[in-house]
Amino acid sequence: MGFHAGPRHAVDLAARRRGPVVLVVLWGLCGSPKSKYKVRGAGRVGFEVVWFGAGVVALVGAGVYDWALVFALVCVVSKTLAVIWRQAGGS
Repeated sequence: MGFHAGPRHAVDLAARRRGPVVLVVLWGLCGSPKSKYKVRGAGRVGFEVVWFGAGVVALVGAGVYDWALVFALVCVVSKTLAVIWRQAGGS
């Protein structure tokens, strides 16, 4: 009984900490409006799929499947409307 922190726990904890750090760095380099490396077109779509997909994966990992589905649908609808209204892109 009690708390047990074995090697697997340390790996899981490191992975949980590393994910957000990687996303912050990617946003700073490629996603931010003031980023040094602008990503446009298909690259931007791929970036956004990874970016928002990570949010969906995090929600699924937390066990809130309904919210993961809602978030995924909102992202798809939002991006679709941005393309229709010509607001999509990384200007």
